[in-house]
Amino acid sequence: MKKMIATGAALLLAGGAQLAYAKSHETPQGELPHKAHRDWAISGYIGMAEFDTEERPNPYDPKENIELESENAVKFGIILSKYYDNFSFNLGIEHIPEVEVESDLGHVIAEHSHIPVSLGVNYHFDTNVLAPYIGAGIGYSFNN
Repeated sequence: MKKMIATGAALLLAGGAQLAYAKSHETPQGELPHKAHRDWAISGYIGMAEFDTEERPNPYDPKENIELESENAVKFGIILSKYYDNFSFNLGIEHIPEVEVESDLGHVIAEHSHIPVSLGVNYHFDTNVLAPYIGAGIGYSFNN
């Protein structure tokens, strides 16, 4: 538990901040040097995972339903990004620690944990004021 709290605190301090490696790029004549050029970036984040309540038939009395509830969990993630011109390609890995599933009667039914992995691509628009982007991605979660 102490390791999880220490990891969460480290990611919280880094949350949203990116470490980037940049090569020296020359700005073409007549173009303003407003756009940051970077090759790689890594960012970390911390958040909360909230699971929905689910209603299932009672295995001991099929005429009744019971509600199953999962605890909320702190989740940690890291994203590695590679930049090419106006595009960035991202690999994300997240960890959601083990949480318990309880019935509405207070009995622990099961435990589950998740490790989601995602791949994404973003297109960054070239503007002077803001840094808007649009992106798409795909993910898979390893569940236990």
